[in-house]
Amino acid sequence: MGKGAPLGGAMRAGAALLLALYLRPGEAHAGAWTLDRAAGQIIFSFTAKDATQAFDAGGDVVGRPTHRKREIAALVEYGATDWLTLIFSPTIERTTIGAPTDARYLGPGYTEFGARTRLLRTEAWVGSVQVLGRVAGASDGGNPAEAGKTEHMIDARVLLGRSVTLWDRPGFLDLQAGYRVPLADGPGEFRLEGTAGLRLRPGLLLMVQSFNALSDGGGRPGDRPRRHEVELSAVWDFGRRWSVQIGGIATVAGRETLKERGLVAAVWHRF
Repeated sequence: MGKGAPLGGAMRAGAALLLALYLRPGEAHAGAWTLDRAAGQIIFSFTAKDATQAFDAGGDVVGRPTHRKREIAALVEYGATDWLTLIFSPTIERTTIGAPTDARYLGPGYTEFGARTRLLRTEAWVGSVQVLGRVAGASDGGNPAEAGKTEHMIDARVLLGRSVTLWDRPGFLDLQAGYRVPLADGPGEFRLEGTAGLRLRPGLLLMVQSFNALSDGGGRPGDRPRRHEVELSAVWDFGRRWSVQIGGIATVAGRETLKERGLVAAVWHRF
């Protein structure tokens, strides 16, 4: 991979686009790159996910009551310095579970706030650490539609990104490894996430993402739900400040988790 302006342009493109590409309600994490000082971004997204099946304790697919989730999220990021990006992300969600459960929830989802700090930067690599507080909006643990959404948490992770060139087109790779610590007595969760993106032409980026979660079981043997999701999306730029993302997401494997399918759409503005 060559040095100089082409590489620098690829890194800047990756930095700007990763902010939007990692936007999923409840998963409001940018990549390893940080924003320039006084630069910012506001992103709004909508996700619709449905499930009529689930993965049981053995990882087999079984039927279950229809589960529908609709979520609106906002992500605000601001470069306090060139190496420190502040993050704030509230969500609102609507969850319904069909008969015979017949449960509903409409209200705040998780609200995240914190910062990402860059520790390493070379011509091709960037490394950061990120810590977010996750404030739960739901509070009724007895309501099945609020299950898994009532505990406050801390999300801490290490992020590593690399700019690449493939077929003379700029792209990027991003890996994240972290752990979500509950502030109460619930189980924690290990997180491993990855993204590969390639700009097919000016103004169009194709991206594949993998999101993986493994519960630590809270110290209870055999109680380790896990979830593996894949997302494919395309991003179109409209000028220097506006972009639109449209994609699909699916749970491809897991244990004690829903087998969901859904659509993701996002609009963001850079300033």
